[in-house]
Parts: sequence; structure tokens; C-alpha cells
Amino acid sequence: MSSSNDTYAQLVVVRYSDVLLMYSEACLKTNTDVADGLEKFNWVRERAFGNASNNKTTLTIENIIDERAYEFVGERLRKYDLIRWGLLKTKMDAAISNVYKLEAQEAPYQDVPLSVYTRSVTGPYPNSQVLVIYGLNRGETGLPSDILSLAYTGPTKISVTNSSIGNKYFLYNINPTVASKNDFDPEFRALLPFHNNVIGTNVNLINQYGY
Repeated sequence: MSSSNDTYAQLVVVRYSDVLLMYSEACLKTNTDVADGLEKFNWVRERAFGNASNNKTTLTIENIIDERAYEFVGERLRKYDLIRWGLLKTKMDAAISNVYKLEAQEAPYQDVPLSVYTRSVTGPYPNSQVLVIYGLNRGETGLPSDILSLAYTGPTKISVTNSSIGNKYFLYNINPTVASKNDFDPEFRALLPFHNNVIGTNVNLINQYGY
């Protein structure tokens, strides 16, 4: 190691909210201490909202699925949660459908802008600039009202979608061949196989999912 402060110990860091939500899910799945599971579930929501006004009155698997999506967004846990629930393909199908609807501006995305306009204007302080953005909010689907005015100098148009959005098969192939399933089917070999050493100690264990 390059430093006396380094260690080979692999520390496992788990967020307390993850522990609480796992506990709530275990209570629900085993039908044990569900009331306590609901209380711990609401602890997470109270921390997020700052009060109990958004607490849930019942504990359901749907609530847990949604709460884990909100709580751990961007933390790379979602895929493994969905695999555990058997929902990976279902959620990916929904995501693909929503991408198509967004591009076509179909409900519920009919008022979502497909272009964003930006411009730099003089700020309130000396030698300062402020970036004005149009097209981030629902309903801003047209042109900025001052886009043709002299004050609107240097507008930059950014397209939210482009021609490559048609290649949605990169999410995964809707009708994959057997040879390509390993690359494109989200549920093909989603679970890791048993190691040969494990199978060797128990002849009743076999690998599924095409392994």
C-alpha cells in the first residue's frame, strides 16, 4: 500500500434509510410486525419531507417500490431492486413506452417542451451575466416571447430529442434472437450463477437462466 493510513479492509457502507426500507419490506413480506414496518417506512418519508404530513397509512409493496426509487435515485441500486422483485423487464418496457410518448408528445407528455432556449443577459452586479432559460417547465412548448427582440441576443436552441432517439433498441432489443439475448434481454441471466464449487458441494443445485 502507498500509505500507512491505507487498509485492505473493504468497508461496507449502507445508508440508514436503506436499512429501514429493507426492514419494512421484510415485515411486509413475512406479515410480521407490519405496524412497526410502517412506522420505520414513515421515518424515511418524515426525514425527506421534514414532517409527517406525507406519511402513509398502510404499508404496501407498491409504496416500498416507489419509495426506494425516490430515496436512492442515482445511487445504482434500482436495477438490483427490480431484479429482486422480478420487475426489471416490466419497468424497462414502461421506460421505453414513455420515451416514445415523450418524443411524440403524447399524454402525459403533451405539454413537455422538446426544445430548450438559453441566452446570457447582463446580471444585477458589475461585470456579471445571468443565464435565462426557456423550456424547462411544462407548457413552454412554443418560442420565447422575446426571441425575435433585439434584447434576445445570442439565443441557443437545444433539442431534447434528436434522430438517434429512434434507436431505442439500445435500451434492449424488443425481439432478440437467442444469440443476442445475453446482450439485449434484461431478464436473461439477470441473476448470477452458482459457482462450480457451490454446485460441487450440493448435487441438488443447478443453474437456471440458460447458464
